[in-house]
Amino acid sequence: MCSCRVNKRELQIQHINVSFLGGNNYRAASNTGNLKVKLTNTDTTTSLKMLSYLEMYSPLKNPIIISISKKNNAASLSNIIGAAFNLGTIEDIENNCNYDCSILPEKNDKISLTSSLGSFPYWHGYSALGGLPLFMRYHYYTLKIKKQNGEMLILQWKYSVYRYTPFNGRSKIWSSDYCEDKGGGLTKLIIK
Repeated sequence: MCSCRVNKRELQIQHINVSFLGGNNYRAASNTGNLKVKLTNTDTTTSLKMLSYLEMYSPLKNPIIISISKKNNAASLSNIIGAAFNLGTIEDIENNCNYDCSILPEKNDKISLTSSLGSFPYWHGYSALGGLPLFMRYHYYTLKIKKQNGEMLILQWKYSVYRYTPFNGRSKIWSSDYCEDKGGGLTKLIIK
């Protein structure tokens, strides 16, 4: 089904953290780790509820595999075929940071983070135990980092959302992001 996107919204990044100890680099199991993008709190009273952070969780049948490495005081991200992208400078290099290290992007990097909602619902299916609706919509987060020399990193996350009426409410509101076991989380990594 077509997944045209509506309700596009620019988000602000509070900080980006990396870890050099393990993470999402195993083909057999998708686990959390390596890169975490913390979002600035946004007003969600009348619109979609935003996540507070994005991470490298990829539960796809063929998960997105990434590696984070450091050389001197810089951190880089690479994909399974070896293409690498410089994320920036490690903030606390004096303490030999290996876990949850803050990254400072280069001054000339153009960074954008957007949220967009699929305009058409998709068939989620019947869930006897979960209480989820039959139809949901996709909610996408797209992070783009473009270097001055033209190199670009694109990361995309996909979640599902639906509208429901709260117990004490009169009108429907959007649910929080729901990560499906076979199609949510990190779904795209492009290094150009």
